[in-house]
Amino acid sequence: MIVQRKSFQLMEPGHPKAEFCVDPAGLLEVDCSDGQRCYMAEFNSLQFRPNEQGTLLVCKSRPGWQLQLRDCDAQRLKWMVEIARDEFGALMRDL
Repeated sequence: MIVQRKSFQLMEPGHPKAEFCVDPAGLLEVDCSDGQRCYMAEFNSLQFRPNEQGTLLVCKSRPGWQLQLRDCDAQRLKWMVEIARDEFGALMRDL
């Protein structure tokens, strides 16, 4: 199982970049380039909500945890999360 990392530009004032780390154990970690924000959430708490500006990534279990992404970046991140879930599920079945 490999942790996948990808940088995406956030659709916020200043357009900061954020490093997304997708851990197959079921965690997403986000470090924003402004150095003042770090987010962590379990996969099952994530929601991708389309809106007029793109897609809002929300953590259901943590109020205020939300990041605005471009649609194409949100789709890529969603795909990375799905692949990580599949890899973890395969590992658990093999054990």
